[in-house]
Amino acid sequence: MDAAPAVALVELHARPEARTSLLDELVVISRQWAREPDCLGTAVLCDPTDDARLLVLETFTSARALALHRELPGTRAFVDRIRHHLTAAPSATTWAVESQHHHARQPIQSLGSPS
Repeated sequence: MDAAPAVALVELHARPEARTSLLDELVVISRQWAREPDCLGTAVLCDPTDDARLLVLETFTSARALALHRELPGTRAFVDRIRHHLTAAPSATTWAVESQHHHARQPIQSLGSPS
């Protein structure tokens, strides 16, 4: 049986004057992380009620792959580089995927009369 995918949820609290810079850096680095061989996807989420609160969601093929990602020099260097943008240290939790579902998108259809 294959290992379950692992998801990291990293909560960040930005200094008000640094939010835009932090968000820009998160978008760039999450795109880089998404290209790692065992990465299944990344997302940067913004709290609609608290501008300072950001979440980074990273999904890897296994807990081992996620642990290896966290130990990469580039990952550790990134965390050190953004520390001055934060009001507190990042808070990270790891989750195992038990069930996952995706909605199949339907192509957009014209609502007008057929020609």
